[in-house]
Amino acid sequence: MNILFLTNLYPNVSSGGIERVTKKLSSFFKEQGCQSFNLFLHGNMPMKDKDMSFAKVERIDLDNFFNEKLRTFIINEKIDILINQGNFYLTPRINVSIQDTSCHIITAFHSNPVFNPLSVSEGISETNSIIKKIFIFLFYPIYASKSMNKLKNIHKTSYQLSDRTILLSNSYITDYQEKLGLENIKRIRVIANPLSFDIVQQNNTKKEKIVLIVARLYEKQKRLSLSLKIWGKIEIQIPDWKLVIVGSGPDKSYYQKMIKHLKLKNVFLENAQDPYPYYQKASLFLMTSKFEGFGLTLTECLQTGVVPIVMDSFSSLHDIIINDYNGIIVTYQDLDQTAAALIKLIQDEPYRLRLATNGEKSINKFSLSHIGKKWIELFNEIIDNKK
Repeated sequence: MNILFLTNLYPNVSSGGIERVTKKLSSFFKEQGCQSFNLFLHGNMPMKDKDMSFAKVERIDLDNFFNEKLRTFIINEKIDILINQGNFYLTPRINVSIQDTSCHIITAFHSNPVFNPLSVSEGISETNSIIKKIFIFLFYPIYASKSMNKLKNIHKTSYQLSDRTILLSNSYITDYQEKLGLENIKRIRVIANPLSFDIVQQNNTKKEKIVLIVARLYEKQKRLSLSLKIWGKIEIQIPDWKLVIVGSGPDKSYYQKMIKHLKLKNVFLENAQDPYPYYQKASLFLMTSKFEGFGLTLTECLQTGVVPIVMDSFSSLHDIIINDYNGIIVTYQDLDQTAAALIKLIQDEPYRLRLATNGEKSINKFSLSHIGKKWIELFNEIIDNKK
């Protein structure tokens, strides 16, 4: 069986969560006798990263020849399953490309079905048109309604054209169905993300005094401004601890200015890279996102003995974190509650170590073998139904 992943970026460990998942799944599929291929839309292929889990990796440009190039690749490589990693707007073009072939489409939804419109400021910043900026400012309710309807139509069309749509949590099914107005959900399947790393027991007593954040530097979603404000509340109380942020993104300069404005001394911004060495050293993990699909970094910290403190802003986190057992869940945007949770975990080492140990015990259901088998079963289901 030949599997093609369509991703935004080249699938290496430093690109992002979706790309890390893609790389892990491709390795599992290879072990099961499948061949995995990857086409990525943006960026370049690293010269040093010779990933042997893929039979072939190429960049494909989103130009007028995209359909033709994708179709040629599918036919030449005899692709059976194309996994569209979250690019819903491309599903119609993918559907055209697979006509009269034996290829099937699986679309993976790597977020949650919030479907909130952009705010006034976000909408204005997203366009270069002066007329459109003025329209958004003066008639925001109309803009919000139109953009919401457009987004829902894109997702609904993608669902209708895909053989299966993958959600990351059972908790998302009802919202997804209701917001898209689906009459049935026969094409929905739920498969969580697998663990990013090989499971290695950590010696949690040798952790360093580090609070870690691994995230794209993108304020609209990740809300790292909240993390910096929280750190500003407690830094003076914990002068021997540091906050390390690993990631890249469009808002890096914004965060650099904020760190300077808040006069934070022990905050360190690191570029996007393999996060595993940072997990090995860190004691605590902080997540203040406005929304996530799955929160892959939560399972990453659990399997490396890092205790997460996470704001309760997306329902799938409850599939991963049990409050006061393997991590701490706090109210979204409650800076004082989050600061207090951090201080307690920093000052109470036996408590922190207990949660870290529990975290390592709670992740088996996300093992690559368990999640990978669900994907293989899905492939067989789709192909058998078409016979």
